[in-house]
Amino acid sequence: MKKKKNGIKNQKSLLLRMGAIVEKIGHRLGYFKSKRTQNLFFQLESNGYEISFEDDLIMLAKDNKKVSLRQNSSDREVAEQVLLKDEYGALIKYIIDNNIPLNNIIDAGSNIGLTSFKILTTFPSAKVLCLEPDSFNFKQLIYNLGPFSERVIFLEKALWHKEEILFFDFDFRDGKEWSRRVSSANRSDSKKEVEGITLDKIISEFGFQIIDLLKIDIEGAEADIFSNTDNFSFLNKVRLIAIEIHDEFNCRDRIYEVLKKNHFLLFNSGELTVGINQQFLGFKQP
Repeated sequence: MKKKKNGIKNQKSLLLRMGAIVEKIGHRLGYFKSKRTQNLFFQLESNGYEISFEDDLIMLAKDNKKVSLRQNSSDREVAEQVLLKDEYGALIKYIIDNNIPLNNIIDAGSNIGLTSFKILTTFPSAKVLCLEPDSFNFKQLIYNLGPFSERVIFLEKALWHKEEILFFDFDFRDGKEWSRRVSSANRSDSKKEVEGITLDKIISEFGFQIIDLLKIDIEGAEADIFSNTDNFSFLNKVRLIAIEIHDEFNCRDRIYEVLKKNHFLLFNSGELTVGINQQFLGFKQP
């Protein structure tokens, strides 16, 4: 009997110790998460952003312009990427240094609109067509770009190689809001659907003569667009392209091949592949 009691005591002691370890790890994880957020806020403030809180939003204000991030979402990572690491900074500098007109932009994979926000605030004549398939991101996109509504067209659709109904894959990468992937196959039994739209359809429907900048960040769907068609006539209207290639889909070589065949000079800037259409070099937009 004594041994049994001692065994129960030892088990209880072990469980208590394990519980204490788990609790300690939980506190540490929470601490690091908090420290990372604090560091982000510190960097944003160091870059001239004023931070305030409104309902469930983190409000960032700079030069009388406001943008907001949803709490407990991947919006903070997007802000770090676009606003702090200045993902599109090299491209914007190239455009400014070379006096390239930036009037008509297509932002495919707009997420919550931070890239378009940066373009719209930097180039007063710019007009942007924003494509975002996820309804929750789309709502935040409209909220963030609302002050520019006269210069923005919002489309809750997904860029694709043909017009068809697409399904969401919520298991892509970290599964967070900035990783919303679409597919023609319903791999995750998602009931959430969205319309796919082609660049040819966008050009025809909205009357684009020239697309000064085509930005594509569509979580791997670029592999489908560049692999499932041989018609790339839309590239003749594109002055600059900035595309984030997701290498898990083994599509980089194919995309490079297509762009080079269509007269684009390529360079990489961080995660972006930037293409300059040689047909426009030395020519002004009519």
